[in-house]
Amino acid sequence: MGCVLPLVGGLLPMALYALVIAWLDRYEREPWLLIVGAFLWGLVPAAIAALVSQLILDVLIRSIIGEGLAAEWLQTGLVAPMTEEIAKGFAVFLVFLIFRREFDSVLDGIVYGSLVGFGFGAIENVLYLFGVYAEEGIAALIILFILRAVLFGLNHAFFTSLIGVGLAVLRLARSQAIKLVALPVGLMLGITAHSLHNTLVLLTAAEGGPGLAALGIALLADWMGVLGLLITIVLALRRERLWIAEYLREEVETGLLSRQHYEVACSAWRRMLAGWAALRRGDLRRYRRLGRLYHLCTRLAFKKYQRARLGETALHQAAIEQLRQEIAAIQMQEA
Repeated sequence: MGCVLPLVGGLLPMALYALVIAWLDRYEREPWLLIVGAFLWGLVPAAIAALVSQLILDVLIRSIIGEGLAAEWLQTGLVAPMTEEIAKGFAVFLVFLIFRREFDSVLDGIVYGSLVGFGFGAIENVLYLFGVYAEEGIAALIILFILRAVLFGLNHAFFTSLIGVGLAVLRLARSQAIKLVALPVGLMLGITAHSLHNTLVLLTAAEGGPGLAALGIALLADWMGVLGLLITIVLALRRERLWIAEYLREEVETGLLSRQHYEVACSAWRRMLAGWAALRRGDLRRYRRLGRLYHLCTRLAFKKYQRARLGETALHQAAIEQLRQEIAAIQMQEA
Protein backbone atom coordinates (compact mmCIF):
# COMPACT_ATOMS: atom_id res chain seq x y z
CA MET A 1 0.00 0.00 0.00
CA GLY A 2 2.91 2.33 0.69
CA CYS A 3 3.77 2.47 -3.00
CA VAL A 4 0.34 1.95 -4.52
CA LEU A 5 -1.52 4.85 -2.91
CA PRO A 6 0.91 7.63 -3.95
CA LEU A 7 1.22 6.15 -7.45
CA VAL A 8 -2.52 5.87 -7.99
CA GLY A 9 -3.27 9.17 -6.30
CA GLY A 10 -0.66 10.97 -8.38
CA LEU A 11 -1.16 9.36 -11.79
CA LEU A 12 -4.84 8.46 -12.08
CA PRO A 13 -6.46 11.91 -11.67
CA MET A 14 -4.03 13.55 -14.09
CA ALA A 15 -4.54 10.78 -16.66
CA LEU A 16 -8.32 11.24 -16.38
CA TYR A 17 -7.99 15.01 -16.78
CA ALA A 18 -5.82 14.41 -19.86
CA LEU A 19 -8.49 12.19 -21.40
CA VAL A 20 -11.13 14.85 -20.76
CA ILE A 21 -9.11 17.63 -22.42
CA ALA A 22 -8.38 15.38 -25.41
CA TRP A 23 -12.10 14.55 -25.65
CA LEU A 24 -13.03 18.25 -25.61
CA ASP A 25 -11.37 18.67 -29.00
CA ARG A 26 -14.67 17.60 -30.53
CA TYR A 27 -14.22 18.43 -34.21
CA GLU A 28 -10.64 17.40 -34.89
CA ARG A 29 -9.26 14.84 -32.48
CA GLU A 30 -5.50 14.97 -32.16
CA PRO A 31 -3.54 11.80 -33.06
CA TRP A 32 -3.36 9.41 -30.10
CA LEU A 33 0.40 9.11 -30.57
CA LEU A 34 0.80 12.85 -29.97
CA ILE A 35 -1.69 12.84 -27.09
CA VAL A 36 0.20 10.09 -25.27
CA GLY A 37 3.58 11.55 -26.26
CA ALA A 38 2.72 15.00 -24.89
CA PHE A 39 1.54 13.51 -21.59
CA LEU A 40 4.64 11.32 -21.29
CA TRP A 41 6.92 14.27 -22.07
CA GLY A 42 5.53 16.10 -19.08
CA LEU A 43 5.77 12.93 -16.98
CA VAL A 44 9.45 12.17 -17.64
CA PRO A 45 11.73 14.46 -19.75
CA ALA A 46 10.19 17.76 -18.64
CA ALA A 47 10.27 16.71 -14.99
CA ILE A 48 13.90 15.59 -15.20
CA ALA A 49 14.98 18.74 -17.06
CA ALA A 50 13.21 20.98 -14.55
CA LEU A 51 14.62 19.11 -11.55
CA VAL A 52 18.21 19.20 -12.80
CA SER A 53 17.93 22.90 -13.68
CA GLN A 54 16.48 23.72 -10.27
CA LEU A 55 19.21 21.82 -8.42
CA ILE A 56 21.94 23.66 -10.34
CA LEU A 57 20.34 27.07 -9.90
CA ASP A 58 19.60 26.39 -6.23
CA VAL A 59 23.30 25.75 -5.57
CA LEU A 60 24.19 28.92 -7.49
CA ILE A 61 21.65 31.08 -5.65
CA ARG A 62 22.63 29.84 -2.20
CA SER A 63 26.32 30.31 -2.98
CA ILE A 64 25.61 33.97 -3.77
CA ILE A 65 23.03 35.02 -1.17
CA GLY A 66 23.34 32.19 1.34
CA GLU A 67 20.65 30.24 3.12
CA GLY A 68 17.43 31.82 4.28
CA LEU A 69 14.03 33.05 3.25
CA ALA A 70 15.28 35.08 0.27
CA ALA A 71 16.87 32.01 -1.31
CA GLU A 72 13.72 29.98 -0.72
CA TRP A 73 11.54 32.66 -2.28
CA LEU A 74 13.78 32.95 -5.32
CA GLN A 75 13.80 29.20 -5.80
CA THR A 76 10.06 28.71 -5.31
CA GLY A 77 8.69 31.92 -6.77
CA LEU A 78 11.01 32.43 -9.73
CA VAL A 79 13.34 29.52 -10.53
CA ALA A 80 10.74 26.74 -10.29
CA PRO A 81 8.16 28.49 -12.52
CA MET A 82 10.78 29.43 -15.11
CA THR A 83 12.46 26.04 -15.36
CA GLU A 84 9.21 24.07 -15.28
CA GLU A 85 7.37 26.15 -17.87
CA ILE A 86 10.35 26.19 -20.22
CA ALA A 87 10.75 22.41 -19.88
CA LYS A 88 7.04 21.80 -20.44
CA GLY A 89 6.71 24.43 -23.13
CA PHE A 90 9.55 22.86 -25.10
CA ALA A 91 7.35 19.80 -25.75
CA VAL A 92 4.51 21.97 -27.07
CA PHE A 93 7.04 23.81 -29.23
CA LEU A 94 8.29 20.50 -30.64
CA VAL A 95 4.75 19.52 -31.64
CA PHE A 96 4.34 22.94 -33.22
CA LEU A 97 7.65 22.61 -35.06
CA ILE A 98 7.47 18.99 -36.23
CA PHE A 99 3.71 18.50 -36.54
CA ARG A 100 2.82 22.02 -37.58
CA ARG A 101 -0.30 20.93 -39.43
CA GLU A 102 -1.79 19.75 -36.12
CA PHE A 103 -1.84 23.35 -34.88
CA ASP A 104 -5.04 24.43 -36.62
CA SER A 105 -6.59 26.54 -33.86
CA VAL A 106 -6.19 28.02 -30.40
CA LEU A 107 -7.89 24.91 -29.04
CA ASP A 108 -5.02 22.74 -30.30
CA GLY A 109 -2.55 24.86 -28.36
CA ILE A 110 -4.65 24.50 -25.21
CA VAL A 111 -4.93 20.73 -25.68
CA TYR A 112 -1.21 20.09 -26.16
CA GLY A 113 -0.18 22.50 -23.41
CA SER A 114 -2.65 20.89 -21.01
CA LEU A 115 -1.54 17.35 -21.86
CA VAL A 116 2.08 18.17 -21.07
CA GLY A 117 0.97 19.96 -17.91
CA PHE A 118 -1.05 16.99 -16.71
CA GLY A 119 1.90 14.67 -17.29
CA PHE A 120 4.16 16.95 -15.28
CA GLY A 121 1.55 17.33 -12.55
CA ALA A 122 1.24 13.54 -12.33
CA ILE A 123 4.89 12.86 -11.54
CA GLU A 124 5.10 15.87 -9.22
CA ASN A 125 2.05 14.65 -7.31
CA VAL A 126 3.48 11.13 -7.03
CA LEU A 127 6.69 12.48 -5.49
CA TYR A 128 4.89 14.77 -3.04
CA LEU A 129 2.44 12.04 -2.02
CA PHE A 130 5.27 9.55 -1.47
CA GLY A 131 7.06 12.05 0.75
CA VAL A 132 4.11 13.01 2.92
CA TYR A 133 2.91 9.41 3.25
CA ALA A 134 6.34 8.24 4.41
CA GLU A 135 6.64 11.05 6.96
CA GLU A 136 3.09 11.65 8.20
CA GLY A 137 0.88 8.75 7.14
CA ILE A 138 -2.42 8.22 5.39
CA ALA A 139 -4.32 11.21 6.82
CA ALA A 140 -1.74 13.68 5.55
CA LEU A 141 -1.69 11.90 2.19
CA ILE A 142 -5.45 12.32 1.81
CA ILE A 143 -5.27 16.03 2.63
CA LEU A 144 -2.42 16.58 0.19
CA PHE A 145 -4.24 14.57 -2.47
CA ILE A 146 -7.29 16.83 -2.15
CA LEU A 147 -5.11 19.91 -2.43
CA ARG A 148 -2.87 18.82 -5.30
CA ALA A 149 -5.12 16.55 -7.37
CA VAL A 150 -8.47 18.27 -6.84
CA LEU A 151 -8.29 21.90 -5.70
CA PHE A 152 -5.08 22.69 -7.61
CA GLY A 153 -5.20 19.72 -9.98
CA LEU A 154 -5.57 21.77 -13.17
CA ASN A 155 -2.76 24.23 -12.43
CA HIS A 156 0.09 22.81 -14.49
CA ALA A 157 -2.25 22.32 -17.44
CA PHE A 158 -3.45 25.91 -17.12
CA PHE A 159 0.06 27.36 -16.94
CA THR A 160 1.40 25.45 -19.95
CA SER A 161 -1.75 25.92 -22.01
CA LEU A 162 -0.91 29.64 -22.08
CA ILE A 163 2.27 28.72 -23.96
CA GLY A 164 0.18 26.59 -26.32
CA VAL A 165 -2.14 29.53 -26.96
CA GLY A 166 0.90 31.67 -27.76
CA LEU A 167 2.07 29.11 -30.33
CA ALA A 168 -1.41 28.91 -31.87
CA VAL A 169 -1.49 32.70 -32.21
CA LEU A 170 1.96 32.53 -33.81
CA ARG A 171 0.60 29.96 -36.27
CA LEU A 172 -2.54 31.85 -37.26
CA ALA A 173 -1.67 35.55 -36.90
CA ARG A 174 -1.38 37.66 -40.02
CA SER A 175 0.69 40.42 -38.44
CA GLN A 176 4.43 39.79 -38.27
CA ALA A 177 4.59 41.88 -35.10
CA ILE A 178 2.07 39.59 -33.40
CA LYS A 179 3.92 36.51 -34.63
CA LEU A 180 7.12 37.91 -33.12
CA VAL A 181 5.71 38.42 -29.63
CA ALA A 182 3.11 35.61 -29.42
CA LEU A 183 5.39 32.89 -28.04
CA PRO A 184 7.35 35.11 -25.59
CA VAL A 185 4.09 36.57 -24.27
CA GLY A 186 2.55 33.10 -23.87
CA LEU A 187 5.65 31.87 -22.04
CA MET A 188 5.76 34.91 -19.76
CA LEU A 189 2.06 34.55 -18.93
CA GLY A 190 2.59 30.90 -18.03
CA ILE A 191 5.60 31.71 -15.85
CA THR A 192 3.81 34.65 -14.19
CA ALA A 193 0.69 32.63 -13.35
CA HIS A 194 2.88 29.82 -12.00
CA SER A 195 5.00 32.25 -9.99
CA LEU A 196 1.93 33.92 -8.49
CA HIS A 197 0.57 30.55 -7.37
CA ASN A 198 3.88 29.41 -5.84
CA THR A 199 4.39 32.72 -4.04
CA LEU A 200 0.91 32.64 -2.51
CA VAL A 201 1.35 29.04 -1.38
CA LEU A 202 4.72 29.94 0.15
CA LEU A 203 3.06 32.81 2.03
CA THR A 204 0.60 30.30 3.50
CA ALA A 205 3.40 28.61 5.44
CA ALA A 206 5.44 31.75 6.17
CA GLU A 207 5.74 32.63 9.85
CA GLY A 208 3.74 35.74 10.57
CA GLY A 209 2.29 35.65 7.06
CA PRO A 210 -1.34 35.72 5.94
CA GLY A 211 -1.69 31.95 6.37
CA LEU A 212 -4.84 30.40 4.98
CA ALA A 213 -5.89 33.74 3.48
CA ALA A 214 -3.03 33.41 0.99
CA LEU A 215 -4.13 29.87 0.18
CA GLY A 216 -7.65 31.13 -0.46
CA ILE A 217 -6.34 33.87 -2.75
CA ALA A 218 -4.23 31.30 -4.61
CA LEU A 219 -7.25 29.05 -5.02
CA LEU A 220 -9.39 31.94 -6.27
CA ALA A 221 -6.72 33.18 -8.68
CA ASP A 222 -6.03 29.71 -10.07
CA TRP A 223 -9.69 28.90 -10.65
CA MET A 224 -10.33 32.28 -12.24
CA GLY A 225 -7.57 31.41 -14.68
CA VAL A 226 -9.03 27.95 -15.28
CA LEU A 227 -12.48 29.49 -15.79
CA GLY A 228 -11.01 31.87 -18.35
CA LEU A 229 -9.43 28.91 -20.10
CA LEU A 230 -12.74 27.01 -20.15
CA ILE A 231 -14.48 30.03 -21.66
CA THR A 232 -11.74 30.17 -24.29
CA ILE A 233 -12.32 26.48 -25.08
CA VAL A 234 -16.07 27.06 -25.52
CA LEU A 235 -15.46 30.04 -27.79
CA ALA A 236 -12.83 28.12 -29.76
CA LEU A 237 -15.25 25.22 -30.32
CA ARG A 238 -17.90 27.65 -31.51
CA ARG A 239 -15.42 29.27 -33.88
CA GLU A 240 -14.38 25.87 -35.25
CA ARG A 241 -18.03 24.96 -35.88
CA LEU A 242 -18.48 28.20 -37.83
CA TRP A 243 -15.37 27.46 -39.91
CA ILE A 244 -16.70 24.02 -40.76
CA ALA A 245 -20.12 25.39 -41.74
CA GLU A 246 -18.64 28.17 -43.86
CA TYR A 247 -15.86 26.34 -45.66
CA LEU A 248 -17.71 23.08 -46.34
CA ARG A 249 -20.69 24.85 -47.90
CA GLU A 250 -18.81 25.10 -51.20
CA GLU A 251 -18.20 21.34 -51.15
CA VAL A 252 -21.97 20.73 -50.96
CA GLU A 253 -22.60 23.12 -53.84
CA THR A 254 -20.02 21.35 -56.02
CA GLY A 255 -21.46 17.95 -55.15
CA LEU A 256 -18.41 16.63 -53.30
CA LEU A 257 -20.24 16.37 -49.97
CA SER A 258 -23.86 15.39 -49.47
CA ARG A 259 -26.19 17.74 -47.62
CA GLN A 260 -26.77 15.09 -44.96
CA HIS A 261 -23.07 14.60 -44.24
CA TYR A 262 -22.55 18.38 -44.29
CA GLU A 263 -25.19 18.90 -41.60
CA VAL A 264 -23.74 16.12 -39.45
CA ALA A 265 -20.17 17.42 -39.93
CA CYS A 266 -21.24 20.83 -38.59
CA SER A 267 -22.44 19.40 -35.26
CA ALA A 268 -20.30 17.52 -32.74
CA TRP A 269 -23.50 16.15 -31.18
CA ARG A 270 -24.83 14.83 -34.50
CA ARG A 271 -21.46 13.27 -35.28
CA MET A 272 -21.63 11.36 -32.02
CA LEU A 273 -25.21 10.23 -32.70
CA ALA A 274 -24.28 9.03 -36.19
CA GLY A 275 -21.41 7.02 -34.75
CA TRP A 276 -23.60 5.49 -32.04
CA ALA A 277 -26.23 4.55 -34.62
CA ALA A 278 -23.63 2.60 -36.60
CA LEU A 279 -22.39 0.89 -33.43
CA ARG A 280 -25.91 -0.08 -32.36
CA ARG A 281 -26.34 -1.84 -35.71
CA GLY A 282 -23.06 -3.62 -35.14
CA ASP A 283 -21.55 -1.94 -38.21
CA LEU A 284 -18.06 -1.22 -36.91
CA ARG A 285 -16.76 -0.63 -40.43
CA ARG A 286 -19.27 2.17 -41.05
CA TYR A 287 -18.54 3.63 -37.62
CA ARG A 288 -14.88 3.95 -38.55
CA ARG A 289 -15.72 5.20 -42.03
CA LEU A 290 -17.96 7.95 -40.69
CA GLY A 291 -15.35 8.97 -38.14
CA ARG A 292 -12.78 9.18 -40.90
CA LEU A 293 -15.13 11.13 -43.17
CA TYR A 294 -15.96 13.80 -40.60
CA HIS A 295 -12.31 14.07 -39.58
CA LEU A 296 -11.37 14.71 -43.21
CA CYS A 297 -14.19 17.24 -43.54
CA THR A 298 -12.86 19.13 -40.54
CA ARG A 299 -9.31 19.12 -41.88
CA LEU A 300 -10.56 20.35 -45.25
CA ALA A 301 -12.47 23.23 -43.64
CA PHE A 302 -9.47 24.19 -41.51
CA LYS A 303 -7.09 24.10 -44.47
CA LYS A 304 -9.42 26.31 -46.48
CA TYR A 305 -9.66 28.70 -43.54
CA GLN A 306 -5.88 28.86 -43.25
CA ARG A 307 -5.56 29.47 -46.98
CA ALA A 308 -8.06 32.32 -46.77
CA ARG A 309 -6.56 33.83 -43.63
CA LEU A 310 -2.85 33.40 -44.24
CA GLY A 311 -2.76 33.51 -48.02
CA GLU A 312 -0.68 30.32 -48.16
CA THR A 313 -2.35 29.24 -51.40
CA ALA A 314 0.46 27.10 -52.80
CA LEU A 315 1.16 25.52 -49.43
CA HIS A 316 -2.42 24.45 -48.78
CA GLN A 317 -3.84 23.79 -52.25
CA ALA A 318 -2.22 20.38 -52.64
CA ALA A 319 -3.45 19.34 -49.19
CA ILE A 320 -6.95 20.60 -50.00
CA GLU A 321 -7.11 18.60 -53.23
CA GLN A 322 -5.84 15.48 -51.47
CA LEU A 323 -8.50 15.84 -48.78
CA ARG A 324 -11.19 16.27 -51.42
CA GLN A 325 -10.09 13.07 -53.13
CA GLU A 326 -10.22 11.13 -49.87
CA ILE A 327 -13.66 12.53 -49.03
CA ALA A 328 -14.95 11.62 -52.50
CA ALA A 329 -13.69 8.05 -52.08
CA ILE A 330 -15.53 7.64 -48.77
CA GLN A 331 -18.67 9.25 -50.20
CA MET A 332 -18.68 6.60 -52.95
CA GLN A 333 -18.61 3.88 -50.29
CA GLU A 334 -21.52 5.57 -48.53
CA ALA A 335 -23.61 5.78 -51.72
